[in-house]
Amino acid sequence: MGDAVQQLLEEMVPELEDLEKKEIFNHAEIRTIVKRRRQFEYLLKRRAPEQIDYLRYLQYEVNLETLRKNRKRKLGLKKKSLSDFAGLRRIHFVFERALRKFKGDVKLWLQYIDFCLKTDSSKILSKVFARALQFHPTKASFWILSASWEFDKNSNVTGARSLLQRSLRVNPSVEQLWHEYFKLELMFVKKVTERRRVLGLDGSTSKQSAQSDSLKIHGEDEDDEEEEEE
Repeated sequence: MGDAVQQLLEEMVPELEDLEKKEIFNHAEIRTIVKRRRQFEYLLKRRAPEQIDYLRYLQYEVNLETLRKNRKRKLGLKKKSLSDFAGLRRIHFVFERALRKFKGDVKLWLQYIDFCLKTDSSKILSKVFARALQFHPTKASFWILSASWEFDKNSNVTGARSLLQRSLRVNPSVEQLWHEYFKLELMFVKKVTERRRVLGLDGSTSKQSAQSDSLKIHGEDEDDEEEEEE
């Protein structure tokens, strides 16, 4: 257990050196970070770690990442380096470990999905949705969140429709899923209609053109009559 924890701590060295070099954290703060992470890692390496251990670790890392971002902004640092990505990767790492241990916890899955959405972790989120649906195929909230993400974020109507159709095959009696499916189709029709209107393919443009041509013709006829009378 000790060797595994030590290896994880050693892998953090380049990131911590980068933070100290940028003066985002001083040496004393770096030592405190190492100490806290060591404590959390030992808790997770126990034979029967508790969910609260993972949650406290996650909260610590989220707060630390927020502090890092705020200090970097105040220092006016623009260039990105190793420490800009390490914190986010570690939070994902802890979430993944927590869900391997507590895969039946719906609330924990929702917390991870929310974190991925807030951090725009699209590639990871796609896999998280797939795993959540694998373990919880009867949970309507996962199907709806996944389909909404495909439709709203990725503009993937086909993917969203496929997800809701699968959800209905698995859960044919869940009214909420039927409502979401109908809502999706209505939103799709609305989007297509708006797109056709913008492109001038909804018939209104051709109608206006026909009216304009008609006015021109009548106008020409009146001019011809005036010329004949003269």
